Amino acid sequence: MSESAGQRRIAITLAIVAFVLAATALVVAIARRGDGDVTPDARPAPAKPPPPAARAYLVDRTHGVVPRQLADDLIADPSRLGAAREKPGVGFELVSIPRGGVLEQLGFHEGDVIRGVNGMEVSTPASALQIYNQLKSSTRFTIDLDRAGSALQLTVEIR
Repeated sequence: MSESAGQRRIAITLAIVAFVLAATALVVAIARRGDGDVTPDARPAPAKPPPPAARAYLVDRTHGVVPRQLADDLIADPSRLGAAREKPGVGFELVSIPRGGVLEQLGFHEGDVIRGVNGMEVSTPASALQIYNQLKSSTRFTIDLDRAGSALQLTVEIR
C-alpha cells in the first residue's frame, strides 16, 4: 500500500472512529428507527478484550490513542461500541458502554453527552453526518462532552 493510500485509510478510519466516539456512528440506526434511541435490536456480545497492543489507551486525562487495527475492527463490528441516544439540540448521550470496550478504555462513562467534534456541534444526525464528511482527512480529533454538568475535552489520535 502506498504512503498516500495508507494515510487515506488511516484518515477514513479516524473519521469513522470519531463518529463512534461522538456516538454518531449510530446515526444510521437513529435515522432508520426515527425515535432518537439507538439501542441495537439484538444485544451485542460482550466486548472481547483485544490483545494489549490493540487496546485504546489514555496518554493523560485529555489525550487518548486508538491503534489502527482496533479502529479497523470497530469499523467491521460497530456493535462492540455500545449504545447512544440523541438528546435533541444537545448531542448524543452514551447509554451503554461495554466493559473493556474502546469507549471505556478512553475514559468515557455512561451518561456522558457528546456535544461536538473538532469544535463542531453534534446535536442532530444531520450535523453528525456533516462532521463525518469534514473529518475524512483528519488524523487527530477533539471531542467535547459533558459529564455530570462539567465540560470536558478529549483529543484522540489514531496510530
